[in-house]
Amino acid sequence: MIFNLGGIDFEMLPTFENLALLEESTNKPIYTIAANPKLSDAITILLSCAAKPKTGYPNWFTKQGIFEKVNAEKKVMDACVFIVKFCTAILTAGSEHDIKNVGADEDSGK
Repeated sequence: MIFNLGGIDFEMLPTFENLALLEESTNKPIYTIAANPKLSDAITILLSCAAKPKTGYPNWFTKQGIFEKVNAEKKVMDACVFIVKFCTAILTAGSEHDIKNVGADEDSGK
């Protein structure tokens, strides 16, 4: 998933590692963030979970700098919606064993 800010694409991967970073950095469970996104949480999550861009992190890549860029580019709603989509992607991410399908083969033979 890509969030563009200041002309830079910040890639955020919906991984279990980023789930842990998201919850540790915000001190909130992912469900709370997805249900009630706040700009402050979106900024914190971007700082914690965004992969380093090919050009490196810009000098404004701080809480205050991101806040100013988001406001200057009028992307407050975009940032909050992006974080909800990011949370959803994490919660629906597959794994080696899809829990929904565990035991499905066993039941089909009965």
